[in-house]
Amino acid sequence: MGHVRLKILPRTRKWRQVVELIRGGAGAAQTARATLLAAEKGLKKSGSDPAVIETVWLLMWLPVAARADDFPAALRRAGLDVSDDPGLMELTAAVTETIEAKARRTGNRSDLGEMAQTAAVETLTEVVGTRLKSLFGPTPGQLQAELARLRTAKQFGLFARDFFARFVFKTLNFFLSQTLPDHVGEGRFGNLAEQAAFTDALDTHCREAAKIVETFAGGWLMKHNWEDDGVGFFQLVMTRRNAKSRRKPNILSATDITPSFLSHLRSLVLAFPHFSIASRIYGSRPHNAAATDAQVVAGHQIDSRWSRSRSSGQRDSLGSREGLTERGQ
Repeated sequence: MGHVRLKILPRTRKWRQVVELIRGGAGAAQTARATLLAAEKGLKKSGSDPAVIETVWLLMWLPVAARADDFPAALRRAGLDVSDDPGLMELTAAVTETIEAKARRTGNRSDLGEMAQTAAVETLTEVVGTRLKSLFGPTPGQLQAELARLRTAKQFGLFARDFFARFVFKTLNFFLSQTLPDHVGEGRFGNLAEQAAFTDALDTHCREAAKIVETFAGGWLMKHNWEDDGVGFFQLVMTRRNAKSRRKPNILSATDITPSFLSHLRSLVLAFPHFSIASRIYGSRPHNAAATDAQVVAGHQIDSRWSRSRSSGQRDSLGSREGLTERGQ
């Protein structure tokens, strides 16, 4: 989808705090929280990124398609150009092309969309590929069987956790890679090995934080038995505030917070016991279906603008001050 252009970090107060934390020896968790707080404005603006929406929707669709009588036809209904007997490599290539085609059609090619796409392909290769006898050797029947296994509470929870952990890490590393090299040598890190160790710790932090997704996603999938004409996929990831802050669950309606995928991605990483966080992730209808104006989830009406964003390809750029940039055609 093009070259990822990194810029110098903005010189805002929050970004200066991030740099000071790194210089002062802060751990990966603290640095992650500060980074996403600093990037909050830009992440909120990217909530309607068509490539991100397409990526998450496709990951939700694959386990459903694998339970269909005609697996290849079910994949094609999602816009995936596959043969009558697709293998894993063909499937990941089709996923990549479908996401890129979505970005081209909407004229919205973003760094964030590319990170989501890469995280999805890595997740499919890791979670599904490692379960097959060989990345290049398994039969199409084995691929379908492994994808179908993901449509259980436990397995889909692990699948969703892996994707979001990778996505969050890539988002964090996108920003931090602009400043970490400046602290090698006389700064925070004595050598490149120490910097690499910090990056590994950041990855571990993201995987631990993504436990929230694992816990919720599987149960959500079982409660919402949506088929090829389903109305949504990740309508709600977490609607609880931390018990230390509020004793009762706090369900946030669309009138309280405008649905924004990545504004709640920030919540995913921040959601530790001593933080008060509520996060939601919204979805939409299948590839060729028109989105409904409103859907009810947990007794609250979901803002129709998010449902329409996938089909309309709403363009939403990120200013240079927020770090993520749109790329030209």
